[in-house]
Amino acid sequence: MKNALKNLDAYIAGAMMIVTIVLVIVNVITRKLFNYIIIWSEEIATSCFVYSVFIGAAYAYRKHQHVGVDLLVERLPAGARRVDHKAAVLRGQHGAGHRLRPDDDLLARHFHQRPQERQQT
Repeated sequence: MKNALKNLDAYIAGAMMIVTIVLVIVNVITRKLFNYIIIWSEEIATSCFVYSVFIGAAYAYRKHQHVGVDLLVERLPAGARRVDHKAAVLRGQHGAGHRLRPDDDLLARHFHQRPQERQQT
């Protein structure tokens, strides 16, 4: 249990990637076989993919498996390296925070498009 909580971010990123793959496959099948498009699946798949990338990058960074260029940082004194590290973490959190807000207007447009399409056919 302790190990599962320690790697919770990896499990979340993996689950979001699975949701992305399943939604894309189901949408392709329904489009080709039944001529039906699941309107919201593209938005959910894209959001899950973006979150899996950012959460996976945070996990890789925590495990020191993230690709990085530290040529300049290694030449800094220890105190400046700590400051740079904290600034990098804050920049990453700030960037991820912008992606946590849902785009209500985009979701509303997708959910309102489906009844209009049914009236045209």
